[in-house]
Amino acid sequence: MIPLPEYKDRQHWNSVHPPLLPRKAKACDFCESVFNAKRSAHRSTDGYKRYCSNQCRFRAMDRGDEFQCLNCGSVFYMKKSKQDRRGPGGCCSKECRDVYYVGARCKGFRNGYVANARGEHMTLLPRQGYAGKYIGDHRLSAIKVIGRMLTRDEFVIRLDRNPEHNEPDNLFICCSNSEYSKRRSGSLPWPVKSNLMEYAATKGQP
Repeated sequence: MIPLPEYKDRQHWNSVHPPLLPRKAKACDFCESVFNAKRSAHRSTDGYKRYCSNQCRFRAMDRGDEFQCLNCGSVFYMKKSKQDRRGPGGCCSKECRDVYYVGARCKGFRNGYVANARGEHMTLLPRQGYAGKYIGDHRLSAIKVIGRMLTRDEFVIRLDRNPEHNEPDNLFICCSNSEYSKRRSGSLPWPVKSNLMEYAATKGQP
């Protein structure tokens, strides 16, 4: 039979069996909900658990650094890997990015001027009923001469077929898609003289 240890007093008993730290009410470092935290040997400033559950602990490991949305001002988190791809900061969601990064804030913005795949110069001009926000410079030159906006059925072609030459004397307006298709295919002769002044007199702004 093993003899029981003899304790001199309460202090001696406490030295052999140190009392456990009582639980402590504190806020979770992730969800900020209050819970009764146990003592912990992990990284903690006060010796108690930092998270109320394993779910909060794992989500805290994945959320990354804290940033403020440039559009709505809400706080969001971004992982290190995502910061390496798109840079730190920015917007919290795709909806906020679509609203904020327009015009001069857009990465590809060139003061309202771009060139499409055919080499045509385009100017920023949002119009009601049009999905595209840019319009060709050759159409803008024709609009200035005839004094009104062109319709969808009016096509503007260049006499020398050079996409960089958008002067009024090098432009010709086709009044319909049918005429444009016939001139492009050769059914009608390709024009050699601009018709902007005659078009403005007959179908321009009254």
